[in-house]
Amino acid sequence: ETKDGGAAAGAAGGAGGAGGAPAIKLESKKDRAAAAEKEKGGGGAATITGQDYVLLNLLYAPRRSRLHSLLKVLSRIENASYIMAWTKASNVDGSPLVGEHQAQSGCPNIDLVELPRLKLAFTCRPDHNGDLRMYSLDHSDLFITNDRHPLVNKMMQGIPHSLLLSNLKGEMQVLVPVLSPPRPPVQSQPFSTMLVMNRSDTKWQRALTARYFVYPVHVSTSFLLTKGLNAAMYLMLLRFLHRDYDEVYRLTDSIATDTAFSAEGKKIFNALAFANDDCHPDAHACRLKISLVTVDSGMELPWDLTLNSAKHCVKLSHVAATCRLAQQEELQLLETDEIVYEMDEAICPAYDPQIHDPYSVTLVKNRLFALRTLLRGADDDQVAAAAKLAEDDPDRETAAAAAKTSAETSIVVAGKRLAPCFAPPRLSGSYWPYFVDNTVLGETYQKTVEVESEEDWEGMLAGPILPPAITAPPGGFLLLASFQVLWSKDCQAIMPTIEELAPTYPTVRFVTIRADRVGIDMISRKYQIEEFPTVILFRGDQELTRVAGPERTVHLISDALKTNITEADMEVKDKIRAHEIEQNGGEEEEELEEEDLIWTWDPEYASDNCKVMGYGMIVAMQPDDDMEVEQGKWQKKANSDEWETLPPHQAALAEHHFRSGAFWANKQMTVDIYNIYFDASEIKIKGHMIDGIRFSNREVYENGFIRRMGNRVKVKGEEQYITDQQKQIDAMDERWAAQRQKQKELMKEKMRGKDVEGLRGTNSFIEESGVHRWNMRWGHEPGRNGVGDSVGLCSEIAENFGPFAPPVLGCKGGVSLGLYANGELLYDGKVIATLVGPKRVIKEEELDDEEKRLLEEPAEGTEGYEPFEGTDAEKEARLNAKMAAQQKLKRIERRRKKKEAEAAAEGAAGDAA
Repeated sequence: ETKDGGAAAGAAGGAGGAGGAPAIKLESKKDRAAAAEKEKGGGGAATITGQDYVLLNLLYAPRRSRLHSLLKVLSRIENASYIMAWTKASNVDGSPLVGEHQAQSGCPNIDLVELPRLKLAFTCRPDHNGDLRMYSLDHSDLFITNDRHPLVNKMMQGIPHSLLLSNLKGEMQVLVPVLSPPRPPVQSQPFSTMLVMNRSDTKWQRALTARYFVYPVHVSTSFLLTKGLNAAMYLMLLRFLHRDYDEVYRLTDSIATDTAFSAEGKKIFNALAFANDDCHPDAHACRLKISLVTVDSGMELPWDLTLNSAKHCVKLSHVAATCRLAQQEELQLLETDEIVYEMDEAICPAYDPQIHDPYSVTLVKNRLFALRTLLRGADDDQVAAAAKLAEDDPDRETAAAAAKTSAETSIVVAGKRLAPCFAPPRLSGSYWPYFVDNTVLGETYQKTVEVESEEDWEGMLAGPILPPAITAPPGGFLLLASFQVLWSKDCQAIMPTIEELAPTYPTVRFVTIRADRVGIDMISRKYQIEEFPTVILFRGDQELTRVAGPERTVHLISDALKTNITEADMEVKDKIRAHEIEQNGGEEEEELEEEDLIWTWDPEYASDNCKVMGYGMIVAMQPDDDMEVEQGKWQKKANSDEWETLPPHQAALAEHHFRSGAFWANKQMTVDIYNIYFDASEIKIKGHMIDGIRFSNREVYENGFIRRMGNRVKVKGEEQYITDQQKQIDAMDERWAAQRQKQKELMKEKMRGKDVEGLRGTNSFIEESGVHRWNMRWGHEPGRNGVGDSVGLCSEIAENFGPFAPPVLGCKGGVSLGLYANGELLYDGKVIATLVGPKRVIKEEELDDEEKRLLEEPAEGTEGYEPFEGTDAEKEARLNAKMAAQQKLKRIERRRKKKEAEAAAEGAAGDAA
C-alpha cells in the first residue's frame, strides 16, 4: 500500500545486473487515473509522485552494499521473501525502472523496511552523530545495533534468530521472533545445540498471537529480563534447547503459576518436549523444577514425571549445585498424583504398564521413602506427641498423619529410624544390577539379528562390507549364532538373556536362527544341531566353541567370548566406528591431548565464486552458472498416500536413462527391479516435477506411480509431451539464461586480469599460542607460473577477498601474509623471502584395469548387458565407481586436447618464425 492510502497496482519484474538492485514500480490509483487521462490526450507515462514507494529486490543486492547488509541482518529473523525494502520514488526519479527491462545502477537509499508476517517495520534515518540507523517504527527510539560487548555475545548464545536493539542511552533489548525451534538429533554430535527455526509451521503460527517478544538486557549485561509468562517460557525453551541449564533453572521462578496457561502458553509449554532427548543430569533437574512450579496449574506435562524422577535419582550425584532441588521440593514433587511408586492403578492412578518399568518405579519409591524418613523421621514418642496435638488442635491433623506415615514406612535400628530399600522383580540371570543409561551419549546399542535366508547366513559369516582402508581381523569377524525353536521352554527362557549380551560385546555380531523355520532348516542340519538352544561361536566360517543345552549357557558364552576376542578385533571395530563418524559428518575421535580446534573455511568471508563444501573442509572457485544441475529425486507411491524416495543407486540409474533421452524414445526403462513406463495421455511435465509415470515390480506384486522432483532439465524426445504453457516457461528461461550468459561474458572480459579470489578460515589465533599446522591438498596444478595460488594469514580487518588484481594475500596495506606456489613469501606487496623446494613431478592420470572394465560394460537395455547381482550397498558402490571412472576419463581427455592445442600453437609459432 502506498503512503497516500492507495492500493498497490500490479508490478512488472525483470532481470537484475550484477551492479545494481532491480526495483519494482508500484503506482497509486490516483496516478493510474492520471496516466489514463494523459494517454487519452496523447501524453506519455504518468509522473511518479513523492508519495510513491519503489520495492527493491533484495535477491540482487550487490555484496557489501547497505541493502545486502540489511538482508544478512534481517534474514536472522525472517525469510527473505517476507522482507520488503522500500525507497521513495523520488530517489529513482528519472532512472529507468526494471519494469522496462533495464537494470538500475547502484543502490538507492532505504526509506522503509516492512516485515508483514512479524508485524514489524523499520525506517532508515541518521542519529544525533549523523550515522545512519535502522529505527524501529513499533518501539520508540530503538534501532538495530551490532555494537556488542563480549558479555552480550555470550548472553545471546542459543538465540540465533534475534536482533539486538539499542537506544541513544545505550540501553539494549533483544527482539526474538516466536518460531518453532526444533533441535534435530545429530548422531555424530550427541550434545549438539543447533536449532532449525521452522518458519513454515502453520499450526504453531495459528496457536500464537504474539509474533515476537522483546527482552530488556539487564544493566549487568549478564542476563535477559522477561515481561510476562509466555515471554519467560519461550526464553526458557530456547535456553533448554541450547543446554544452558543454569539459566533454565533460574527462569523457572518466572513461570510459576497456579492457574491454567492460555492457548498460546500451552503451545510454548508443550514445545519443551523438543528437549526430551536431553538426558543430562541437569536437564532432569530442570524438568523436575518446571514440574514443581506448574503442579498447581493443572497443565499436563510434556514428559513423564516418574521416568524423569528415576533418571534424576540415578544421576543425582552429578547434578550441578546451581540446578539442585531442595529435599523439601523433591519430596513435595514425589508426593503428587503424577508420580508412580507402585505398579498398581488403585494406588497410583498415573501408572501405565506401557511406559513405567519396574526398575524406574522402584527407584522412585526408594527415593520417596528415603526423603520421607529423612525429613519427617519420627520415633514412636514423636508420633504419640503429634497425635495428642491433633486431638487438642484439629489444625495439627495433617502433621500427625505425616509423622504416622513416616513411622509406618520406616524401620528402627539401634534407636534410629531408617528407610526401607526395595528391589524390583527380576528374572534369574538378568543383568539388572549393572543397568547403564547411556542415552545421554546418543549411543546406539547392538542388537541380535534374526537370519531370514541362507543368503543372509552366508553374508553374516563373510562379515560386513569394509571400506578400502580397513581390513578384517585375522581369520575373519566373530559371529555368535543361537539356534532355537519356538516350542522349547528352555529357548523362551534363555534367549532374552543371551540377547542382553549383544550390547556388551560390540566386536561380536549376534544372530539367531529358527531351526524349525521352513527355508533355513538346512542350516541347522549342516551344523548337526541336536539340542536346543545351541550356541556356536564362529571366526569367519570356522567354528570355535559350541554350547548346547540350558545349563549355565550364559556363563559359558561369556567365558568363550572373553577368551576369543582379540586386540585386532577391538582395533578394527574402532576404525569402523571412526569411519562411520566421518561419513556422518562428524570428526574422528582423538585423544584428549591431541584435541584441537575444528578448522574450516568461512563462507561469510569469501569472494562470490568461492564455494565452500564438504562441511567447510573443501573450497573450489566455481561460478554459480558453472555448477552442475543437481540430480533429480525419484519417488514412488504404491499402496499408500505417502511418496517414498528411491534408494540412491536406483535414483541414479533412473536419472541416467532420463537424461540420455532413452526413456522418452522407448517410453519405458528398466531400473533394477522396476519396469518404469508411461502413457502419453497421462504424462505431465510441470516445471520441477514430471508426473504420470507408472511402475511395476518384477519381484513382488507391486504397481503404482513414480515421479521425478528437482530442477528442470530439457531432454531430447520430450518435446511432444510438453504443454504450451511449459514451452512458454522454457522459452522465458532460455531468454533469461542467454541474458545471464551475455552479461557473464561482458563481466568476464571486464574483469580480465582482476579475477583473483580468495577466502579465510573460521578460527582466529591467540598471540603466543605456539605453532599451528595444517595439511592442505590442492586439487589442481598452479596456474600463471604460481602467482595465482597462495595460502597464508590475514588480520581480522581483512574482509575484501576479491575478485581483483593479484596479489590478494601479502598485498599492500600489511593486513596479510601470503606464501605463493612459486615459492615467494609476500608481505605489504613485497617479496620478503623465497622458498626453494623439490621440483614438481606431475604424474599423468591413467585408468586402471578395473575402471576400464567398468567403462567397457554394455549399457542397460543394449545387447550383452547383464544385471549386477548384489546388495543395495554393493550396487550403489559399483555405480559410484563407474561414475568416478567416467569423470576421470573426461579429465584425461581434456588434458590430451589441451596438450594437442599447445603443441599446435608451438608449431604455428615456429612456422611463423
